[in-house]
Amino acid sequence: MLDALNVGHGAVALGIGMLVGLERERKKGRNEDHAAAGLRTFAITALLGYVSMLLAGAVLVAVSSLGLVLMLCMHYRRHADKDPEVTSEIALLLVLTLGALSLHEPELAAAVGVVLTVLLALRRELHHFVLQQLSEEELRDGLMLSTVALVVLPLTP
Repeated sequence: MLDALNVGHGAVALGIGMLVGLERERKKGRNEDHAAAGLRTFAITALLGYVSMLLAGAVLVAVSSLGLVLMLCMHYRRHADKDPEVTSEIALLLVLTLGALSLHEPELAAAVGVVLTVLLALRRELHHFVLQQLSEEELRDGLMLSTVALVVLPLTP
């Protein structure tokens, strides 16, 4: 059950958790009031997803996800007045899922983990782009193009 392939896939899960955790730890370091999950929490959560999938499959991953959601709800309820954002909590849930995915699809899990980390790291730049650079007309045109490309085009023969 525990061969070199599984250990390698477990390393991918750990790497995903550590990568996202490093980014969250840097954000936490700048904002001391926010007690968001950091490096260790994200790494452990990714390993939890991986080990759950390894031991019992999707059922244990679902139970782990439910437990994590309940813990995150309790944390959010306790700290909602300090920080109303839920980005870290959603990222933590995604890291659990990516840890589970890394058992069978480590390349996909790693790619999604990198994209997640980039999105988290570019928060300020993305907000600046949307609020300062993008006009209402450009936004409307982009939505129209997306609608045509993703909805209308697949429906045409």
